[in-house]
Amino acid sequence: MAPPEVRITKKARWVSVLTGLALLATAAYWVLLDVFADRHWLGTVVAYTPRFFAYLPTVLVLPIAAVTRHKWHFLANLGGLLVAIFVIGGVEFPGLCRSGPPERTVTLVVQNLAHRNEAAAMAKLVEAHKPDILLLQECQPPGVSIDSAEVRSGKEVGQPDYHLVIDHNLCMLSRYPVLQVLHRDRSEVWKQGGSGAIALYEFDAPMGKIWVQNVHLETIREGLSGLVKFRLGGIVTMHETMAQRELEAAAAGEWAKQAKGPLLIGGDFNLVQESMLMRKHFGEMDNAFDECGLGNGDTKVTKFGPLYFRSRIDHVLSSREWSMVAAEQAVEVGSDHIGLVTTLALR
Repeated sequence: MAPPEVRITKKARWVSVLTGLALLATAAYWVLLDVFADRHWLGTVVAYTPRFFAYLPTVLVLPIAAVTRHKWHFLANLGGLLVAIFVIGGVEFPGLCRSGPPERTVTLVVQNLAHRNEAAAMAKLVEAHKPDILLLQECQPPGVSIDSAEVRSGKEVGQPDYHLVIDHNLCMLSRYPVLQVLHRDRSEVWKQGGSGAIALYEFDAPMGKIWVQNVHLETIREGLSGLVKFRLGGIVTMHETMAQRELEAAAAGEWAKQAKGPLLIGGDFNLVQESMLMRKHFGEMDNAFDECGLGNGDTKVTKFGPLYFRSRIDHVLSSREWSMVAAEQAVEVGSDHIGLVTTLALR
């Protein structure tokens, strides 16, 4: 029998190997997410499936490392786990919040209603957050025409203090007078089976004229479903879905260039914050929750087999004329999305 010190050395060697493999797996997951989300199909799968998979390598090795005599095994795995939780998990800490005079601030709420109790959901959001502007997606209030983009009274949805604009599945409520509405024609996107709901509004706000864009872009769901159904044969479907999402993100970025002043973009982007498409088409704008939020800020609840997980695919972006005052999750309104409430000040 080998002496005890030799057995300990061999055990330590194996734990070193396991620790290295766990850290390598965590780093690979991080690279796939941060570099290849919406750029390569594998990185896209990582971005839009449960992120607790990133925790598993270090979680499995951590108990083994805890019983060795080498503290660095334990500390290395603990460090990898913390990176997985806080960096890969997308935990934000408020670091760039600023204050501003009330007459130069605007409170904006974005919420995908999932076509569930639209009027009641609007009332709940208004009562809870007193927003100046609401940007709503998958919104078709019953008994209200959705085929006209004209500005009308919010009385039609029980909100007499607001101006209302509805165009198919996009709704907008505003306390500010609406100067113009620029809806992007969606006929070509619909022929392609996409979403591509994009509308740009100009408001006469107390701090001057401001522009706000409402978006609902194509989901990755069909691509992921193709992989589940056809395994590697579904990569073709995944590429087609990714191409459609690229077209719609580019269209939203281009449409926003019509704004002739301070700009906000909000809605259901169906893109995680790490997405290459966010950097490519909206990279010059600040993300409100990244700048001033606390926690994950997850906005979408998704069922994954027997499990449920959350991700942040709804965002509020701002041009550099704005500073962030606050960003948090909205009250729940019965949708599978959780809205965002942001307050911003015009510099």
